[in-house]
Formats: sequence, structure tokens, C-alpha cells
Amino acid sequence: MTGKTPHTCMFDLMDTLVWSPNLMDLFAKENAELLARFKQDRKKYQRETAQVADLYLADGRVEIRLYDEVMANLSKLKERHRVNIAVLSNGANATIEKILEQTGLKTVVDLALSLEQFPGLDKSDPGLYIAARERLTEQGLIVNTYTDDKADYCAASAQSKAIPRTYHIDRKGKTPQTDNGIKVIGSLDEFEHEEAMRFLSDIIG
Repeated sequence: MTGKTPHTCMFDLMDTLVWSPNLMDLFAKENAELLARFKQDRKKYQRETAQVADLYLADGRVEIRLYDEVMANLSKLKERHRVNIAVLSNGANATIEKILEQTGLKTVVDLALSLEQFPGLDKSDPGLYIAARERLTEQGLIVNTYTDDKADYCAASAQSKAIPRTYHIDRKGKTPQTDNGIKVIGSLDEFEHEEAMRFLSDIIG
């Protein structure tokens, strides 16, 4: 653990911190039926879709890129606010490790959690976020936030009440701000600003 406090910001990985210019093209070409079923019922086909994505990543055909602002803002969170960074991903442990290595995120991520570690749970299940909080607690960490690009996953996080603040990151700006307890942001620039304001508020009291 590299943060100087137990406080932790937890993030989804794919399409939140990183993205792929060709993953969906591979699915459309080789697993179009599964992709269509996943779009219709994300909960039912989440694990099967993640397993196929793991295979694509393992054989080196998928290109993974960091969003431009990610590394700078995660570094700010760690250096200025002394928080820890965790990721919670649908991918296999080995896939997450590979992505963290390839993108350089390994230098800022303190803890990586995979759905492999939570049998029977998925991201649309509020119980997952309770279990993830408990896993972080076992490591001496306090999870303060969860950020994801999927609205249903954000709703599950908020519904669990296990994590104080949930952020829905929508880089296309199509999601309206609501009063459902989920903060909509367009980038990690906004996330860092929001959390910095909370940090200052806590100091001032």
C-alpha cells in the first residue's frame, strides 16, 4: 500500500480508466451473437463476455489505451490527497495484471479486484460492492468512492450503501445529472476536483 491514509478510491477498469479501439470489432466479427445477447441482458452474459474478452487480451489481439487524463489525476489523488487506488474489474486476475502492466497503471494501483474473487456475484449485484468493501477492509483500507462507466453498475453500487460516493463517468456527456445519489462526471479531471473539494472541506471542518 503506497497511500499514506487508509482512504481508497475504487474504479472500474475497462472504459473507465482504459479503452480499446478494436475489442468491439473483434466481438462483432467473431462473437456477434454473444455480443447481442450481452447488450440485451448484461447481467446474464457478463461473465461469459468477460471470459471471451480475456482470451482476446491474452492472445495479444486487443489494443489497450489509457484515457488521456487518467494517469495525471490518479497521481494527484495519491500525491496530494494521499489516497489509495483500487480497481474492480470483470476481467480475470491475469488479464487485469496484464492491462496494469501494459498501461503503466501498475505504478499507481494499490489493489486489484477481479470478479474471479467473488464467485456468484456480478457488477449489477449490490452484494458485490459489500463484498469488495469487506475485502478492502481486510487490507486495512476504507473505500470512499466507486467510479464506473455503466449506469446499472453505478446503481448497484449506490443501492448497496457500502460505498459513500458513487460516480458515473460518461465521457460522451449523454447522461443527465440526477438526485439519485450518483454523481455524473465527464472525466477524471472532474472526479479529482470533486474529491479535492471534499478533502479541503474535511480539513476546514
